[in-house]
Amino acid sequence: MRDAATLEAKYKRFINQICNTEIIYALKQEHGFAFLYANHFEDEEGEDAILLCFWSNEIYANLCKQAEWKNYQVQEIPLNTFLKNWCIGMKKDYNFAGIECDPNLYCSEKDPIQLALDIFEELILQGKLENFKEYYAIYKDFSA
Repeated sequence: MRDAATLEAKYKRFINQICNTEIIYALKQEHGFAFLYANHFEDEEGEDAILLCFWSNEIYANLCKQAEWKNYQVQEIPLNTFLKNWCIGMKKDYNFAGIECDPNLYCSEKDPIQLALDIFEELILQGKLENFKEYYAIYKDFSA
């Protein structure tokens, strides 16, 4: 069993780093993005939900390019695109986010709306919310 405090520390580091760089990393191949099945979330049919996997830097993503992901390529996703399209899209599709997967494919599992709200909190702390205000208004509706 992984230490919950370690996972939370990795998650906070992820949030801080992606807000600093305004880039998120994923692994992609011809048929889509790298994913796992969730341990803590279910889809609309009661099955294990899909976790789309994201990393805060290219090195962490590359460490997971093994086994079924060995032919995947690292894909950069601008933070504004992630907030505009990905988080809401994941919520609509009953998908969740796998954050900072390690080479054993163990990661934090996050609801995409909560992930976006955590990103906005960090953007506020970093004084960068102005660049993302149009997306912030959308997510405020989800948290109301």
